[in-house]
Amino acid sequence: MTHRDQPLERQVLAAMLTEDAMPSGLHSGCFIGDERILYEAMKGQYDRMGGFDKEMLAREHPVVFEAVAEAAYQSTGSDIAVDELRKQWKHRELEELGRYLMIGGDEPDTILQTVGDRVNEIQCAGERREYDFQATLSSVYGNIEKGMLKGSEIVGFPTGIPDLDRKISGIERGKLYVLGGLKKTGKSRFMVSASIHLARAGAGVCIDSLEMSAEQLVGLAVSNLSHVDSKLLGTKLEQAQYDRMLQASSDVSVLDWLICREKTIDGLRAYLTYKKKTRNIDVVFVDFIQRMNNDRYRSDRVREVEYISKCLADISRELDVAVVVLSQLSKDAERMVGDRIPDMSCLKESQGIAENADVIMILHNQDRQNQNTEEEYTPASMLMLIEQRYNVSGKVISLSGDMRYSDFRGVAF
Repeated sequence: MTHRDQPLERQVLAAMLTEDAMPSGLHSGCFIGDERILYEAMKGQYDRMGGFDKEMLAREHPVVFEAVAEAAYQSTGSDIAVDELRKQWKHRELEELGRYLMIGGDEPDTILQTVGDRVNEIQCAGERREYDFQATLSSVYGNIEKGMLKGSEIVGFPTGIPDLDRKISGIERGKLYVLGGLKKTGKSRFMVSASIHLARAGAGVCIDSLEMSAEQLVGLAVSNLSHVDSKLLGTKLEQAQYDRMLQASSDVSVLDWLICREKTIDGLRAYLTYKKKTRNIDVVFVDFIQRMNNDRYRSDRVREVEYISKCLADISRELDVAVVVLSQLSKDAERMVGDRIPDMSCLKESQGIAENADVIMILHNQDRQNQNTEEEYTPASMLMLIEQRYNVSGKVISLSGDMRYSDFRGVAF
């Protein structure tokens, strides 16, 4: 039997067994007969254990499992098969709906309208979204009017670095930003500093923190607002430091912040979609992309990161939020010496990160190579290289970064 003779259901189940993963966008309704029973058993195992017990599946579903195992042996499972199965399910749903409506004796116009509504209800994940032109035009007009009335130099939310805001016009909803830097350059601390400024400017901020715990992030925010070294948290403080930290804790408590820990694109999308129903979310930070994963391309990290970055760009458009993703740089950037500043070609693992970004910001500590471990958290002269898809690229701004307080400020040339 060739792979073309294998039913789509078995091809997809074979792919699941081979990759030990559950493709997104599938459910039991996509399968029929014995294949549906096997899929439900596999999903139950995956939900409980994060993988499949093939011996148990073979024992409890011998006939269909043998056919699926044969398909897996022939390597017939693929992403194409998964997509085709989704389409097959959609067509089957529409056919059943059409037959039901015809039997009911409804008028043709009513049937067409009902079918159209059903198509919208069963759209497969990742398909194109239709924008409301009038609503979009109203948003653009609002930006024009805001600029005229307030004389603002920027359209988006301010980061607290005036020179950066002028170069990129602030952090705008609907765009993907990448903040790159070498290890221990201060990317996460820059994120905390920027988040505080964004929240105080009226932006709802969500941090998907895959690097630090929520307690660590809040501690850095308290340190920033109190100007007390974050290393002193939990130690004996002077009375003045104690008072400042109490006030800072009160200030942090009213910031429009959310902190989550979603390692997958589907999890992050679902979380943001749910939260946006009840609260304002304008800017989403992902710290950092190298800690995200996707089962579809688990065996190919370059393709996996490319897919993740593309999905983050899609989320920024679909949910109308700014997405700022932090990314480490490659080993080539570690070996740079002198006055060279790493650029977007140095982003770690995949150039898909740069290809999907609207704005790339590379944070670089000029003094990094000259500092020892004891001097790691001292004020540093820093540069930021800004590269944009639709505007002037290669611009460099100067800033200072004090890691003790997660405090980043602009510096005039």
